[in-house]
Amino acid sequence: MQNQFQTFPRSFEGHEIISIGPKSDQFHMIKDMIALKHKDKSVFVIEGLWGYKRIVQMGIRVRMFCFCPDYIRTEEDLEVVKGFIRIADESCYASDKLCARMTDRDSTEGFFVVADYPVRTVEDIELKENNLIIITDGLDKPGNIGTIIRSAEAAGCDAVISVNTKVPLSQHRVIKASLGGSLTLPVINMDVNDCVKWLGENGFTLYVTNLKSAHWHYEESYKGRAAIVAGNEIKGISDIWNNCDVPHVNIKIPMFGQCDSLNVGFATTMVAYEASLKQKGLIK
Repeated sequence: MQNQFQTFPRSFEGHEIISIGPKSDQFHMIKDMIALKHKDKSVFVIEGLWGYKRIVQMGIRVRMFCFCPDYIRTEEDLEVVKGFIRIADESCYASDKLCARMTDRDSTEGFFVVADYPVRTVEDIELKENNLIIITDGLDKPGNIGTIIRSAEAAGCDAVISVNTKVPLSQHRVIKASLGGSLTLPVINMDVNDCVKWLGENGFTLYVTNLKSAHWHYEESYKGRAAIVAGNEIKGISDIWNNCDVPHVNIKIPMFGQCDSLNVGFATTMVAYEASLKQKGLIK
């Protein structure tokens, strides 16, 4: 494949492309964001080209696109690189060795995108006769949070609300684990008391996973506005969920083996799909 960037042109369709080194601000910004040392939570970074369609779809501002031409290996790669250069505020070249210093993986993909993180509020949730929302309470593992967001989007949920947040939602590990679902689905960081108040004012019923419950998750209808609460794997859910005035049902997933619980991401996925399928009338 002919790679037109192999000769390092200074511009493409009028967009300047600069070359950066290990002392550049661009290098340090990306490296710090990947290493979770960057304090600005209003931007996020992804490594690779996989996020292009989501970013374009949502009209997200791309502040910087950094790439190594050696990693452009297909015509599709080339077209996505061109697309990023067209929409990025700044585009830059980096060597293979420099890219390897930016990543936290064993090997680099050779592409880095820095963009504005889309901040959403509950005003972005379209309230309907049937709503399905996932609430993550005190989760501290980016992979679990991202998995839940990915599953929520796939199941057709209306939003994910994060309370007692331990991990910034703009962290690249969350976005990667969500496969970009956190860029398209409303993912909202909220104070737990404000969240409870909003749910109560808008007629939601809480479905709280609890191993001591007498109700199986598949026995519920999930009709109306439903909010599924997923708690920290060690500490569980906050006391507020069972002590608030919002109607709530404790549910549990059958466990047929010796293990007494599931990974929170997998458990939430099971309940989310059960609720979504019932709300859509696909199972009874």
